[in-house]
Parts: sequence; structure tokens; C-alpha cells
Amino acid sequence: MPAAATPLEGRTLGGQFTLTQARAEGPTATLYEATDAQGTPCVVKVYRSDLVGSPEALRPFAALLDKVMTLRSDHLTRVLGHGLDPDTRRYFVASERLVGVDLQQTIRSQGALDPGAVARAMVQACQALVVLHGAGVFHQNLKPSNVFLHELPEGRVVIKLGDPGQPFPLEHAEGDDGPAFSMAGEFALSPMYLSPEQVRGLPASHRSDLWSLALITYEALSGRKPWQGFHSLGELLLAIERDEIRPLREVAPGVEGGLADAVHGALHRDPTRRYSSVRDLMVALGPFAASVRSLQRTSFGRAQPSIVIRSGHVASGLDKTALADGPPPGGGQHLS
Repeated sequence: MPAAATPLEGRTLGGQFTLTQARAEGPTATLYEATDAQGTPCVVKVYRSDLVGSPEALRPFAALLDKVMTLRSDHLTRVLGHGLDPDTRRYFVASERLVGVDLQQTIRSQGALDPGAVARAMVQACQALVVLHGAGVFHQNLKPSNVFLHELPEGRVVIKLGDPGQPFPLEHAEGDDGPAFSMAGEFALSPMYLSPEQVRGLPASHRSDLWSLALITYEALSGRKPWQGFHSLGELLLAIERDEIRPLREVAPGVEGGLADAVHGALHRDPTRRYSSVRDLMVALGPFAASVRSLQRTSFGRAQPSIVIRSGHVASGLDKTALADGPPPGGGQHLS
């Protein structure tokens, strides 16, 4: 059983981050509204005290966060600080404060989302992974609740990926994205989005992140989770390892064949058959992102079946005009 939570409002962790109000509680941590030493609002995730092990056990996760703190991307949630607070013996991670909702909340409230908006959102998520993978970091914890729709003051929405990895093992708990468990005693994860190789206990790679992001895209386009009707964690893991995913066009007939093919290109069980890099997935999604000029709160409205006529395509490389916040290259016409 989890240890009883000790109220931490008013405490300053690491000499920098003052907790003001608990915002949400999960199986491993509590998320607090906070301010940094300059009074700037931020959020701090504080892990359960009974999960904190030795400094040696925390070292790999701390090293990962140290590396993430050096990275710069408009689509990565900035990590402001982290560490083991000496007074409370609680491990904390402080991050920039985001405004908006996550993708999990959006799918729950709206069901299947607009394909163009989903494609643009996933291109932005790919841009975050390009930065992570370029630094030798694999996210390993991709799920809809870690894809945030951050609203800028002018009303535009940008995608932010958060929470790479997990520092503590967790045998079993319920989270926002379903049951959570630990793989090889290292990370507490939502198994719904694990790749087959992770389920088998093999090391994660950049292609594992591609699988997870493709599953998230599948769910956003169809409004349904890729794995359905399982009554135990064991059944779910066996399905991930062995069962075929239903073709996206079957569960979401309004999705263009080319977009469905782009998603399924990252869903091969054999990692070597997936895209060789996240840039390749970004290129495959690019033409479908071009139909949305920029993301707004209203961009993700429920998907409607449509036929899309395009006057151009991406033959090779990344078509930057297709991904820019501007009109679709060559124009695009929807016939309802």
C-alpha cells in the first residue's frame, strides 16, 4: 500500500521551488503548483517517499534529467530542476507550467479527432523526439497524457512532450492511461503503449518511441485504444506481443489511406521494419499536416469523413513548407 501522503504545501524543495497547492495525484507522485526562486509559476512532481531508494538507484534517472535540461525544443516541456530534497526525503522534478489540456483528455471528451490537426500535432511531437534522440535519449514513457496541448497567449496551440522515463519500479497501479507496471524493475510505464520488444524485456530504442507515438496517433484518429477487451495485464501484454492491430481504415473509415499507411509504417512488430528514424515518420505525416495552418483549441474537433484533393506531395526529404504555420502548399480542397 502507498505510504500516507504528507501535506507539502508551503515547503520549499531543493532550496528553489515552493509548493503552493496539490493539483493531481497519481500512483507514484503528486503534482503541485509551485513558484521558483524568482516567483515564476511552475509545477513540481513529488514522488512518494516510500519509493525513494538509494542515491545509486536514482543516478540513471537523474543523469537522464540532467541531459534533458540541456536540450532546447519548442515541443519539449522544460525541466527546471530535480533532486532528492534532504529535508523531506522526497524526489522531485520541477517543470515549466503549461496551460491547456493533454491529448488523453481531448480524446476522452471528443472521440476521434480531426486528421489534419492530429497529423500536425504528431509532426510537432516528432520534432521533440528528433531533439531527444539526437542527444541519445529515448523517451520510453510516451502516452496520450504525456502529450500536452499547450495554449500560447495569442491562442495558438503547440504540442509539448513531457515526463520522459520513470525513476521508480511499480508492480501494478491504475493510472490515467490504464494499468501501470515496471519493466525490468526500472520504469513504471503504461503498458498500453509499450512496444513488443519492451514487453519481451528487451532494451528500448528510438524505434520503440516510434511504435508508441504511432499508437497514440492511431488512438487520436480513431477515438479508440488499439487494444480492447482485455481483463488482465497478462492478456494485454500477450496481445501486444502477438496480436495484429486492426487496420486504421477499418476503425476510422474517414482517415485517408495515405495517412493510415504512414501510421502503420511505425507499427511493425519487428523494429527493423519500422521507420529508420523519427524524421522518416515526420516526413510521412507531413503532407497530411499541411491541411491545417496552425493548431488552435478548436482544431481538434470531431473528425468528419471527407475526400481531400492535394495538388502536391512530398517525394523525399522534409517539405518544410508543408509543416510551417501557413497556407497549404499548392492549396488543398475538402469535398464534404
